[in-house]
Amino acid sequence: MILKEDLKFPIRTKKCKLILSHAAYDLTNGFYNDTENVVIDIVYNDQDPKFPAFSTIFDLHPGCFSVVSISVQFIETTFIGDNFINDKDFNPVAILSCYIVDGIADKSITENWHEMNFKNYQMPQLLPPAAIE
Repeated sequence: MILKEDLKFPIRTKKCKLILSHAAYDLTNGFYNDTENVVIDIVYNDQDPKFPAFSTIFDLHPGCFSVVSISVQFIETTFIGDNFINDKDFNPVAILSCYIVDGIADKSITENWHEMNFKNYQMPQLLPPAAIE
C-alpha cells in the first residue's frame, strides 16, 4: 500500500486507525461470532509515506461463512486532544473477502456464539411498482 496514492487523508488529519475485522457465521445453526479486531495506527508523513508492516491470523471454522472487512477511522489532532472525524456520511469501510469454509459447522462450538435467526426472518414486503402510482 502506498499511502500517498492509496489512502487519501481529509484536510487537517495526519493520523488514522486502520481496522481489520473478521466475523464468522454458522448459517446452518443460526449463530455468529465477531473475532478480535486488528488495529493499525498510521501517521501520515510527506517525507516518508510508508505503511507499517503487519500480519494477522483469524480463526476459521469449518462450514461457516467468513467475512473480513476493513474500516478507516480518521483522527484530527486539536489543542484538547485527538478527535475522530468519521460520521454517518463519512465512514470508509469495505468487505475485503467472504467465503464459506469447507466442512460442516460444529454446533458444540458455535452454540456459544451470538444467536441469529436466519430461517424465520421476514423481509419487509414492498409494493410492486404498478401499485405505487
